[in-house]
Amino acid sequence: MTTRLTYSETKALLESTVQDENVPWAVLGMLMESVQYHEICNEDFTSYTHWLRKFAKETGKTQSTLWRYRGAWEHYVSIQSKLERYSIRTMDVYEFSRLASAENFEILEKLERVAPDQIMEDLYVKVFAGTLRRTDLREKWNIFKGVLNGKTARGKNAVVPKFKERDFADLNVSNVAKFQSSLVFNVLKDEFHTRISVDGIEQHVHRFYTNYKIDKKTLDALVVIKYNHSEIHLHGMYKRESSISPEAKKFLEFYASVCDFVWIICDDIYYHNNEIFDQIQLDEWGVITETNDSVINIEKMATRTHAKEKDRDRLLEMILLNSF
Repeated sequence: MTTRLTYSETKALLESTVQDENVPWAVLGMLMESVQYHEICNEDFTSYTHWLRKFAKETGKTQSTLWRYRGAWEHYVSIQSKLERYSIRTMDVYEFSRLASAENFEILEKLERVAPDQIMEDLYVKVFAGTLRRTDLREKWNIFKGVLNGKTARGKNAVVPKFKERDFADLNVSNVAKFQSSLVFNVLKDEFHTRISVDGIEQHVHRFYTNYKIDKKTLDALVVIKYNHSEIHLHGMYKRESSISPEAKKFLEFYASVCDFVWIICDDIYYHNNEIFDQIQLDEWGVITETNDSVINIEKMATRTHAKEKDRDRLLEMILLNSF
């Protein structure tokens, strides 16, 4: 299997790629690696970064998407000996692109750090047989992400935190998802006042509730903010592990009817691959992503909603009564 192009092959593919809008993701990843290896980027540009900026415009992709393609491709190249051990045949880059998505390989790379070998073998066999359901892969990822509690194998002398089958055989996926939600909300509770601002005005977290119940509904998180020393702002947070269905959108609209600001929280992989928001317009809703290291990033700031004054006041009254 060819994993790196020759200089002439890279030049020829580069020329044809910018004229083709349907180039497979793995081809782009391989091409990016070959361009840097042969230093083709230095022929007309001062750096690889400058070349990539132009390449992104030519291919109609964002730079972050292209970096993800390259990372997923390089992971595929790095596991060739493992695939041989799993008796998985090699295939060309075009066939590989059809069978596996960049997102799948990004998740598989993260799972490699922690999942037992028999789990990884099963996942890779399904990937290359074209039978891996995305929901199955995400289920595994959510389990291990929750169990790790934000720990990684990164850093000097770090020990890879592997798990044996008996360690997770009895885990309930639903409970793990709830546990992971509590992790990100703990991070947000600590960082909200420094990471999220409105008009650059100072604000303080007055109350931070999780699983707040109102009108037989449950808000994943409700943050009461003292804004500019004089106003009270209500921030509602909705955590998603899958795309937003019409039913979920109605629930978001309920958030907007009682809260001043609404935030959607999701995994960074799902956000960057447009897995969460492909069916809706974000409008005034903000987006917060979390990494497997429990690092949060503000992808889009929330703007003021058109909360119903009567419903909002009723929620404020509930909060006030519960604070005594």
